[in-house]
Amino acid sequence: MAKILIIEDNQDILEIMGYILTTEGYDVASFPDASFIEELHDIKPDLILIDELLPEVRGSEICAKLKAIPKYKHIPMLLVSTIPNISKIAEGCSADGFIEKPFDISDLSTIIKRFLNRA
Repeated sequence: MAKILIIEDNQDILEIMGYILTTEGYDVASFPDASFIEELHDIKPDLILIDELLPEVRGSEICAKLKAIPKYKHIPMLLVSTIPNISKIAEGCSADGFIEKPFDISDLSTIIKRFLNRA
């Protein structure tokens, strides 16, 4: 099954997303901040969900940096946020899409399946 990497500083949301995706059969790795960068090569995710409002760096900055690296640019990356203009932010950093918080469980599942089928 596909491996999904979740970068989210809100522990409750991180646990909810992880639970939902694990229940659906995905292999999930999660981090509360940008510390995942050191382990990205070993994680080898099929899709990355990145919270836009992380404490030390914007999710869009992480996304833009990863998309500039040839071996990671093919990985679908979705920004997750409550920010009203998240669609424009996602487009600006070359994210493949976005998920607005709060999200419906079925919407989360549908969006992830759609992007994994493209990869």
